[in-house]
Amino acid sequence: MDRRSRTILWLGYLLLLGVFAEAGKKPLFFNQNAQVMDRMLRRMNETANPCLNFRNYVNGRSDDDDYSSMYGNMNRKFHVLFEHLKNQAHESGSVEELVSKLHNACQSDEKENKKANYLELVQPDTNLSWPQNTPDGSQWPQERFQWLVTLARLRRYGLDDVLLKMSLEVDLEDRSKYTVVIQNPSPAGPIYAKDLLEMGFNRSKANFLSEDLRKLARTLNNQNEYTTLKKRFTLQELESQHGVFLKKYLEIVFERHFSPSFQLQIVGVDYLVKLNQLISSYNKETVAVF
Repeated sequence: MDRRSRTILWLGYLLLLGVFAEAGKKPLFFNQNAQVMDRMLRRMNETANPCLNFRNYVNGRSDDDDYSSMYGNMNRKFHVLFEHLKNQAHESGSVEELVSKLHNACQSDEKENKKANYLELVQPDTNLSWPQNTPDGSQWPQERFQWLVTLARLRRYGLDDVLLKMSLEVDLEDRSKYTVVIQNPSPAGPIYAKDLLEMGFNRSKANFLSEDLRKLARTLNNQNEYTTLKKRFTLQELESQHGVFLKKYLEIVFERHFSPSFQLQIVGVDYLVKLNQLISSYNKETVAVF
């Protein structure tokens, strides 16, 4: 399901839940609400643990084909409904007004250059701009670029599947605690010169960088072997045994101090080691753009 479809679907959920909350105060304006909600509730597997497998909890009594068909149909109905809502006046503070505003904001966001907006919001490091924002005739100060620092800053602004993936999970050895888990990201998509032009590079620079970027993406995907094996390491062990320095990354993400003895779980430490070696072998400007 793409980003636009997910947005429409969750807007629909928000609208339905709000309408039911208001049902005792005013008439329903969508006469299929009860049928939709009843169908959703009948699909729930209440014996499943929502904290461990939320998808099974909400959809455990149906097969995937039925699931896809249902949500595809709901997506189309919601879209028609939102288009109808946005052209009407609504009571201030009502569910209809709030959902209509959110839908209009999402549509506006689709038309904007999201890459440019995002890159204006977050910089690779303090007082360090992105390479494409370097003034003409100036060299980008790549000696100040630290890829793990940049990843941490991006993670704080919602981007969490580039080069490595970090998450908090319930510790299976002590369920009263959470543990930091580092694992392989999703495969990297292709990068073309047109993507670099959208970011603000001139054509000659975009053509120069694009081949290096495609090579980096291919290499990353080839060594990104899927594994579920988790091993525990302290930050000090990762540094001394594998040459991977994650301490500053975690401190930026969580805005707190981490001692060298802090323990985290790594899914596939070989990938992390190879990633560190690979990034070190590439030009820092290429890595920043990637």
